[in-house]
Amino acid sequence: MKNFLDKLINSIKLLSISDKSLIIISFILLTQCIVSLFTKNAPTKQSGNIDVVLRSSIASIFGYFISGNFINNNNSTLNNTNAQNTLNENPIIPRSVQITLVSTFGVASLIVLMLARNFVPMWDSDLQTIDLLKDMISGCIGFLIGQPYNGKHK
Repeated sequence: MKNFLDKLINSIKLLSISDKSLIIISFILLTQCIVSLFTKNAPTKQSGNIDVVLRSSIASIFGYFISGNFINNNNSTLNNTNAQNTLNENPIIPRSVQITLVSTFGVASLIVLMLARNFVPMWDSDLQTIDLLKDMISGCIGFLIGQPYNGKHK
């Protein structure tokens, strides 16, 4: 486990500053979605509009993480400085970083939905957040099923 964490941390260090920022922003947005499910404040029109922006933002960032652009953008940026590596031969950012990141969102969404279902009374205003979390779980599962397996992910 320690070896895996060391590799993951070293891989994350290779990510572009914009992707590191997106990871931080997405965790903040996911935290806000979770807090909004478990704390009940009377929804207002203004808070509803803000919630829409927050949910749209996390959906956009999650879509980027599950796309091929996440790996390709980082590797092409790093490959420009290191001509010996090519995207197709030896990706610098291992796919395991992408898989771990997407899996983290999927597992967190699943746990939150299970807790919310069993312990929190739902309001109509919660339905959009619940739909977002369901979509993230579905996207995560589809992404993981679609990953090629050659005995070991790099």
